[in-house]
Amino acid sequence: MVTRERPIVLLVDDDKAFREAVSEIFSTLKYKVDVASTFDGAIRTIHNHPLAPMVAFIDIHLKGVNSGLDLLDYIRHTAKHRVMAYACTGDDSITVHREALRAGAIRLFVKSKDPLELLPIYVECSQAFEVANEAGKDLLTGLDNYQGFRRSVLGLLKLAKKRGRPEVFSLLSIDVDRFKIINDTQGHLLGDRVLQEIARTLRQHVRPADHLCRKSGDEFLILLPDFNQEAAIEFGNRLQAEVGKVHVTKDEWLRVLFSISFGVSEIRHTEIEETEEDVLPEESLDQLLELADTSSEGLIARRARVRGVSAPERTE
Repeated sequence: MVTRERPIVLLVDDDKAFREAVSEIFSTLKYKVDVASTFDGAIRTIHNHPLAPMVAFIDIHLKGVNSGLDLLDYIRHTAKHRVMAYACTGDDSITVHREALRAGAIRLFVKSKDPLELLPIYVECSQAFEVANEAGKDLLTGLDNYQGFRRSVLGLLKLAKKRGRPEVFSLLSIDVDRFKIINDTQGHLLGDRVLQEIARTLRQHVRPADHLCRKSGDEFLILLPDFNQEAAIEFGNRLQAEVGKVHVTKDEWLRVLFSISFGVSEIRHTEIEETEEDVLPEESLDQLLELADTSSEGLIARRARVRGVSAPERTE
């Protein structure tokens, strides 16, 4: 099933008057509008809406360490499947047009000559840009599926290799303990409810910048930027404890308990290499994330360290 959602409008500009004028236009048309004045603020907004299609209007001359061109490049690498990005500028030169399009902008809005009324037209046209849930979402849990996760993670790793940050990533591979027994003894419908409850719990405790997905069956994956292996293990332990607090009920009297186990892999940006070879660290792929299932992209994660952690058995 392919669904079409009305996109969120994101305005990224350090000119308050421009933000207010554009916000008023879109608010009048009943669009949800988010605004940001910096690169970091825009990134937070994008991650705060991990499942939503979005149209972003980005001033390429943002003040600060990272410019609007950097933001366009970030979106192109990590979120182009759901964020349509337009560049805004007061400079109508060919050089600026070239830089914006190369960074990933669909087109350029020139503040000095283009009427603001063009912006809603761009958004209306963007609604032909449909987000296919089956291409990027897991229909049972509402999380990203592995395809959507892989697309975002590979883009983020490429960007980290290019920019040198984040310096480190960790990956959690999570399995539901004895899930086959739950399915066999309590039925697949209740098994689905267990997966939904675990997904809900995980989603409550990840950060906006983290990437969470249901890989398949009872497997979940989380990419943790700026977490080393030790921090990721501590986080995994916290997730085990949180999952240990929840349950699902069958027939109003039977409480079905469940737990999770996890594995951890760490990779630093210096360990991400571009290669033409289809060579992958199979041991980490099997136990963790397939940090780079990269037969086509050519990214390889080297020296991934693996540690499996099992949860104590729950009884009641």
